[in-house]
Amino acid sequence: MFELLYTSVVPAGFSEQELVDLLEKSRSKNKQHGITGMLIYHNREIMQILEGNRGEVEALFQTIFEDDRHKSVDVFYQGEIEHRSFTDWSMAFKLLDDKLILSLIHISEPTRRTPI
Repeated sequence: MFELLYTSVVPAGFSEQELVDLLEKSRSKNKQHGITGMLIYHNREIMQILEGNRGEVEALFQTIFEDDRHKSVDVFYQGEIEHRSFTDWSMAFKLLDDKLILSLIHISEPTRRTPI
């Protein structure tokens, strides 16, 4: 089992309908090729993890890399894994909005102690 995590920028951004269309096509193709994973989208930026057979994942990533909609494509990680993290998801999806990001930042800040 192989996984690949990448980020990219979509300079023109995606409309809501374009995102829906992308997810429908991706889920169908991924299911046919035994690929699972998750896509996170926020403000023209994508982070996606793909998992499956190495050849299938690399072929899909090559397609993404050559897609004119994606710029600044960077691979953060790729390697062998023992088991899938997204077994039941041909493509999980999360749209991050500013409110959610602020809540995540707040949660991740260390608790400050006031001096006694």
